[in-house]
Amino acid sequence: MHTHNQKHLAGLWIDGKHAIIISKNSELENSEFNIQETIKAPETTSAGSEHSFQNSQNSDLKHFFKEVAHKIAVYDELLIFGTGKSQEQLLNYLHEDAHFKSKKLAIENADHLTEPQMLAKVRNHYKNHQ
Repeated sequence: MHTHNQKHLAGLWIDGKHAIIISKNSELENSEFNIQETIKAPETTSAGSEHSFQNSQNSDLKHFFKEVAHKIAVYDELLIFGTGKSQEQLLNYLHEDAHFKSKKLAIENADHLTEPQMLAKVRNHYKNHQ
């Protein structure tokens, strides 16, 4: 039975190089989690001083997070996972965005994962948290 108030669940793998959105097809009732989209982070080139490199890097990161936030705004619940500090930085960014005030956001650290491992992580997260 399909309900219209079904929550849209997603996972987001993020690291310094890209973000991968993993979700179910909301059109299909019993669809599996699949990779929906990959968003590449801009590559910061180290031309000029350390200070200008840092500014350029911060600007690129904000632009990247803005693009990711735009793509994930449709989801009600989101598992953000990845290596390093990217997921924490994104979570902090999302807390500043009014669109994400009513969303349920979870965060986990993860080692580098293959695509099937990413899919399994998202599937297991929602199986264990429903």
